Amino acid sequence: MCCLARALKYILTRLLLRDLIHHLRSRSLGAFFNGFKVVKIMTSSWRIVTVLATRFLNFRYVLLLFVSVIILTNCFLILRNRKSFRGEGSPNLERKEVYHSLVTKGNRLENKTTSRYGKPVVGTNLIVLYNAVPKTGSRNFDFLVREYQVVHRKKYITTHIFPQNLTQDSKLLKDYFTHLRSGSFVRGHFPFTEIKRNDVHVVYMNTIRDPLQRLISNYYYDMYGDNETYPRYRELQYHEKTIDECISKQGDCFNNVYEYYKQQTFSMFCGSAPVCRTYSRETLEIAKRNLEKYTVVSETAKFDSLVSIMEALLPDYLKGIKTFTKRVQKQMKGRFHTSRKVPPQNLTVAFIKRDLQLEYEFYDFAMKKFRQLETALLSSG
Repeated sequence: MCCLARALKYILTRLLLRDLIHHLRSRSLGAFFNGFKVVKIMTSSWRIVTVLATRFLNFRYVLLLFVSVIILTNCFLILRNRKSFRGEGSPNLERKEVYHSLVTKGNRLENKTTSRYGKPVVGTNLIVLYNAVPKTGSRNFDFLVREYQVVHRKKYITTHIFPQNLTQDSKLLKDYFTHLRSGSFVRGHFPFTEIKRNDVHVVYMNTIRDPLQRLISNYYYDMYGDNETYPRYRELQYHEKTIDECISKQGDCFNNVYEYYKQQTFSMFCGSAPVCRTYSRETLEIAKRNLEKYTVVSETAKFDSLVSIMEALLPDYLKGIKTFTKRVQKQMKGRFHTSRKVPPQNLTVAFIKRDLQLEYEFYDFAMKKFRQLETALLSSG
């Protein structure tokens, strides 16, 4: 009888150890549970089963008890696992497996091997350059990052006020970015400037907007400002009262103001080369090529998606920023909206859409890539 009990204990021990190894090798459990907790649970189960097996040699009851213990243990671990995903477990649990899953989906996109678009950057040893197109909602994201850095005391993040005078000199601009410290976040209206550094990762991001809406918003923003800025009176010498008059008169307003706003998007994505100061097919092609060097280029109306994607692609640098957005949502609402806009006439709308065909081509190209990335990273499937 003693030999039979020992044999049963040996068999049960082997089975329990095999089940333990299976759990420890599981990636999902390994991300959320300390291995010692699993060992403790399985050891307790082994003691209960072996003691009962020694005293009661009814194999049916022993087998039933053994199966019950294994099932209950597995159910317990699964429930703990789900709570950790929902944030109901310990607040100190790491969630890198969640980001790893998102990144794996992102890598399914059919990008060239040299493309940085949609590629994750792990760690905090990086700098973020946000060369924002005017009136595309970039100040909302800048405000969010600044509040996030202060409230959560993210010492590795350093936000900068970009010196706008550097945009006229490409050498000074490049030198400024080359000497930025690790963790820097810079938002400003500056042309795309490629920086090659071995000490830190350089992350580019941007936002675009429907060309018609962007141009109209830019025109009236300079005239009326918003809740944060005053009208730019010094720059209004050529402005007409409405954008309809500006275009219809074909005078100084059209040649100086409209043409300037027209080139804003391409001037941000093309760079500082002389050709980038023109509105042409060549400028469009350069902007498309440079788009592959960005981590993400979003759309103004997709702010929530942008925040989620940036958290997924920069999992250590912006960890938890999506949840933090809810805390400052009221502060951002309407904060940077242009104070007044005059709806354009139908003739004006038709002219602008026809005149901005190249920018619309770039807009559609960028939005196609963004929608693919959004689907890959944020889809529930």
